[in-house]
Formats: sequence, C-alpha cells, structure tokens
Amino acid sequence: MFKRVLWMDLKRSFAPRKFWSIITVCVILCFLSVADDLPLHMKRIADGGDPGSGAVNQLHRAMLFDTFKVIMVFAFSGLYTNCFCRDESECYLRMILCRVDSTTYSCSKFLANLLTILCASVLTFLLAAIGYMLLGYPFISDDATKSTLNAILYKDVAENVPLLYLLMMALQFGMITAACSSVGLLYSAYQPESFISIGASGLVFFLMLSLSMLGLNETPFNLLELLGMRTMLPGENPVLAYAWGMMYPLIVIVLCCMKFEKRMKWRAENGII
Repeated sequence: MFKRVLWMDLKRSFAPRKFWSIITVCVILCFLSVADDLPLHMKRIADGGDPGSGAVNQLHRAMLFDTFKVIMVFAFSGLYTNCFCRDESECYLRMILCRVDSTTYSCSKFLANLLTILCASVLTFLLAAIGYMLLGYPFISDDATKSTLNAILYKDVAENVPLLYLLMMALQFGMITAACSSVGLLYSAYQPESFISIGASGLVFFLMLSLSMLGLNETPFNLLELLGMRTMLPGENPVLAYAWGMMYPLIVIVLCCMKFEKRMKWRAENGII
C-alpha cells in the first residue's frame, strides 16, 4: 500500500507544467547570479582569450555568495510543501486516511517532497551548466581548483570527474532545501495555509544562513560551509564531510516526519480530519 500511496504523491508532485516552470525560474536565477561576470566573460570570448572560469565554477560561486539561493528555496518548496494544505482544502485528507494509517500517509508525503526537490535541484544544476556552456564557458576551468574551487575538500573529484562534483553540489543543495521544506510541511499540520508553509521553508533557510554567519560559524551546522562544499568537522575527511552534509538535513527531515505523524494521530483522535 505504501508504494501505491507514494506513487500517487509523486504523480501529484511532478505536475509537468508547475515542475518545469519552477525549474526554468531557478535556471534563470543561476544566470542572474553571475550577471556581473557575464560582460567580462563575453569580452574575453570575443577577444579569443581564456574564459577564466567554467560552468561548475560559476555554480559553486553561486552556492557560496549568491543571495538568490533563498528565492530558489522558496521556488523548490512550492513544488509539494503545501501538499497537506491541498489535501485538507480538497477534502482528500479524510478519504485517504480511511484507507491508510497516519504513518504511511506521513512517510509518503515527506519522501515524495524529498525526491521531488532532489530531482528539481539536479535538473536545475545540469540545465544551468548547459546554459553556461552555450554562452562559451567550458564545463570547468582549465585549472579545476581555480578561484573558489581552490578551498573545497573535493578537488580531486572536481578535477577528474567534474560532472560528479556538479551532481554532488546539486544533491547537497537539494537535501538542505528539502530539510527546510520539511519544516514548512510540518508547520502546515498545525497551520494549514499553503503560502505560510512555503514561506516557513524559505524563512528557516534564511535564518539558518544568518546563524551560519553568527552563532554557528565555527560548528558543523554551518549551512554556508555545507553549501560551499566545505566542512567544520575535524580532520577534513572528504568522505566523512559529504556524508555529514547528507545526514544532517536527513535527520531534520526524519524528525519532522515523526512529529508530523504524531500530529496526524492527534488530529484523528480529536476528529480534526
């Protein structure tokens, strides 16, 4: 039964028009993030010189410095974070909870939300990289560890398998976005308003970025370091660092799912379905 419920949630979350519209917006944001660099780049290309950077370099730069990340989180959260609000407003909630238990319902919602955001993040990064290359950027700079890439833990991956490194960046951003989105999904169980649940996701991301520059700047919970593919873990082991980058948001997602399930049981016991 869980597979059927999950498949139904995935079909709803991957609504083609909405899904591709949001991806298109996020790809445009990736271009806007390097708008200040484009004139110089185009001049270098016209003069037959070295572009000076690559698509992977630019995306890494966007993850480190660009303010459009918050807007991208809002956009990705708009894919399925408001699913519970829709279920309640469309009278779907009572029907589905008559057929499955609250655990199946909750796990399906959070897993569908996670998979949708991860797919959207990967596609956005890939399409943005292709767009940069159409403008004349190489996939990655000749010196793969040039500029901001020089500080990362995964220099060997970036040099030898740049596509893998691009996917690693996309998954890292997607996992963090899904964690923030899960907080919004949990909040919707208490206040079922679509705009509030999506807004809560972006607000959590913005607050975590702000705390990363203040109280969390020297801790493993520093979001800016994770998005920049760096770590505050001792030893600077790249495998351990990336595993933590995946596990940290996953723990948040699981905790939110558990709390959401308890809220569903409470609503059922009190007849608020």
